[in-house]
Amino acid sequence: TIMSKETVRKEAQARFDRAEKDSGFPPFLWPVFSAAAGLSVAAAWYAFGPMVTSEDRLDLVAKCQIFPAFVFFFLFGSGANSRAPSKGASNDPPAAQALGLQSVQLIEAQRAFANTIEQFLFFFTATTALAMRLEVEMLKLIPSLYVSWCTMRIFYYFTYTSGYPRYRHLAFTGNLLPTVCAMSYAAYLTVIQGF
Repeated sequence: TIMSKETVRKEAQARFDRAEKDSGFPPFLWPVFSAAAGLSVAAAWYAFGPMVTSEDRLDLVAKCQIFPAFVFFFLFGSGANSRAPSKGASNDPPAAQALGLQSVQLIEAQRAFANTIEQFLFFFTATTALAMRLEVEMLKLIPSLYVSWCTMRIFYYFTYTSGYPRYRHLAFTGNLLPTVCAMSYAAYLTVIQGF
């Protein structure tokens, strides 16, 4: 089906009106997000802990890139799937965008993908700096941070594209937490250990 400009506008207006009336985060999602983040870190800590014996810290960070690679692949596929319902948007995305015929779902998928790339740059830098400073026995923290980051990124995508994008804030905060922790601890270790 080809979406008309009026259809896209009505869908966007309905979602905007619903967002204006919405007044809070669904209470049932707080424990779900908290449990998922905690379980992912604990699972990674125990699953990958015995494997982390290498003192080659950059090698460890490079091996952990498989986790974000799956997240990026998932987000890319979701964006492509959002474009598929419209033949015109699928065949000529720039023309559809110029005509204002992009679906809200496609715009959400593109924004979630772009935000993930932006956040990954901070996260990668923070975890690389942290890996260079940690004691060997604490290096298993790096895969745990990666699994936590990826888990919350998936939650971020689902909350962003749920039709209630304001709910993405909790997932974003849960996603930002590993980055801030890694940056803060790396900075602390740099001050303590010196350059």
